[in-house]
Amino acid sequence: MRVLLLDNSQYFPASPLFADCLGPNDHFFDEAAFIAKFDHSRGQRVLFAFIQSAIVWDLNRAFLETAVRHRPEVVLVVKGTYLSPSTLAQIKGRTGATLVCFATDDLRNRRTVPQRVRMAAAEYDLYCTVRRAMLPEMARTEFVMCGYRPSVHYPPLERIEPAFDVALIGGADADRVPYARALAELADPLGAQVNVGLFGGYWDRVPELRWLACGVASGSRYRETLWRSKIAIALVRRANRDDHTLKTFELPACRVFTLFEDTDTHRVLFGALGEDIFFRTPEDLVHRVRSWLGRPTQRERMAWAEWTVVTKGKHTWKDRYDQILGMVEQVRAGTRGITV
Repeated sequence: MRVLLLDNSQYFPASPLFADCLGPNDHFFDEAAFIAKFDHSRGQRVLFAFIQSAIVWDLNRAFLETAVRHRPEVVLVVKGTYLSPSTLAQIKGRTGATLVCFATDDLRNRRTVPQRVRMAAAEYDLYCTVRRAMLPEMARTEFVMCGYRPSVHYPPLERIEPAFDVALIGGADADRVPYARALAELADPLGAQVNVGLFGGYWDRVPELRWLACGVASGSRYRETLWRSKIAIALVRRANRDDHTLKTFELPACRVFTLFEDTDTHRVLFGALGEDIFFRTPEDLVHRVRSWLGRPTQRERMAWAEWTVVTKGKHTWKDRYDQILGMVEQVRAGTRGITV
């Protein structure tokens, strides 16, 4: 099947997700060509807010022209933040392509999801979501987990001396702050008992946690931070009704020992490894951290076990791409019993 992929290379290597899965007859349409130049400074972002409608119109026009020119059998849209319902309807009418969305956002989160994205959802023949909570709420919806990229997320070639006892990577969302505060209690600002690093946006804006803020870890720094940590924390984003995230796979893929927030998907993936890699509350997390820091040999064995679950379990983005195309084949053949 000829595939037209819409995604965004703006945040490489975190995205695009599926561009390196495409074949010679497929085509990648990159949103970054239209919007990335407005994301380098606060002033540029303010300018984008004023001229967004013109940029979005131009992007939609170009994407429609690309679809008509390439005549894909499948149009795979990642997120589709800037696509209008009318553009999708025209592509469907003029090419006959099967329209598929891979959605990483929660449509019920109106703070982060524009109205046009919610309206466009009905135009897709198949809507793949990373959150189980959305399955009963939308037609033609399937659950597809997040993944990882082996060329980006991998263990070190040689042993590296740890710089952090615990690393929490992710922005300072309100529901994450209690966990960070609990970790901070393990550390002493005058000479840390436990060396805690908070990586991500806005931790420096939480006064009592500012001294632990280490800035954003992306690209190679993200991977190297994990290599230099004894324990990494896999928290979900409750505001998005997550029960797993990208870090569910990326952290173990780098072979750092990972503690997981207790969710259904985390249990499905890692439950066979035992009870004491899961936590439910900030107090529970502190207990797990204390316990595992005192067991370096067992911790290393568990890191290998978690790595094996991820790397041997078909969880790469290529695996997800193949899964989606398998669903598409069934939809096109009329044999897939998806929710309607």
